[in-house]
Amino acid sequence: MARLVESSMAHAWHRYMNFAVIVVGISGGVRIWELEKYITPREQDVINLLADAKGSQEIADELVVSLHTARNHIRSVLSKLGATTRLEAVVKAARSGVVDLSPTAAPETGPI
Repeated sequence: MARLVESSMAHAWHRYMNFAVIVVGISGGVRIWELEKYITPREQDVINLLADAKGSQEIADELVVSLHTARNHIRSVLSKLGATTRLEAVVKAARSGVVDLSPTAAPETGPI
């Protein structure tokens, strides 16, 4: 009997892992575990554009989709990240390693 219960629990956990994003609190932040498996390439593009502070219309133009489709992609990203705002989504994506927010190298300027 114990083996049957153990097997059922393992099966349920396996199904949960395949269909859900596991969120674990770590040192005051949120780490989204294995998120890369759940974010589509298009959603990754949307996250990167959100990180660049692009608006919905700018995202639509960049991805060559309708405004409605861009908003649907944004909603999907917010949902998968468990975020309520775009900023929160970008922060969670950065903390999980989905997006890199490190500044790009600034162009060199002459002497001041």
